[in-house]
Amino acid sequence: MRALVGDWSTVIHGEAVKLGGVPVRQCEACGERRIVARDAMRHEQRAFDVYRARHELMTPSQLRALRRRRALAREDLARMLDVTVEQIDRWEGGRYVHSAAIDTVLCMVRDLPGALAYLRERTD
Repeated sequence: MRALVGDWSTVIHGEAVKLGGVPVRQCEACGERRIVARDAMRHEQRAFDVYRARHELMTPSQLRALRRRRALAREDLARMLDVTVEQIDRWEGGRYVHSAAIDTVLCMVRDLPGALAYLRERTD
């Protein structure tokens, strides 16, 4: 295996996200390229950041701050969005990216008076 710097892509919500400058290993026999395993999570985080910026989605810290400002437990937010608490944890921890549809609802909760009360009524 030969060490190179190359491109790496992943798919997030059905969309390809390509990163450049990624350390890769290339098989000299077949030419197959693989990312260095110890760097995989870092590259995945970069891809998530690129996807969030491309679609102007809330960052993990913005999501966490919104939930805290609205005094919402993770369980409450999960119920309102019809997702699991584990999904909320992954979004807030930056280990996954929420969808644009979820982001729209979160922005409504942030920006529209009455949106949170409406969601609470619909899910209680």
